[in-house]
Amino acid sequence: MNFLNLIEFAYALFGSLMVAFYMPQIILVTKAKHELKEVSLLTYACWTIGLFIYFLYGLYKVGDLKLSILSLLSSINCATIFFITLYKRKKFGPRLKKQATNILKINSLNRALETRSS
Repeated sequence: MNFLNLIEFAYALFGSLMVAFYMPQIILVTKAKHELKEVSLLTYACWTIGLFIYFLYGLYKVGDLKLSILSLLSSINCATIFFITLYKRKKFGPRLKKQATNILKINSLNRALETRSS
């Protein structure tokens, strides 16, 4: 095996691993029961678009099918994380705000009662 074959093998192997290693993050955001504020939507949007551009570049400019497929799969994984996070923020965001408002009201009532009893 010459050096270029070794690089091509490593490229395919680690490219495939990189695609596979999005799965833990996808599972994590899927199972989350909160609005996922710790996930950067801007980052995942940039990765989704950037990787899709790599897909197009690899397909039409370079003619590298491996680059194209790995970039497309990575782009799909990033888009999955982006849209699940967006969904969770829409789903859980208003509920959390309502809970926070209720807690503030309770705290305010407790302070008012403490002031009256003093």
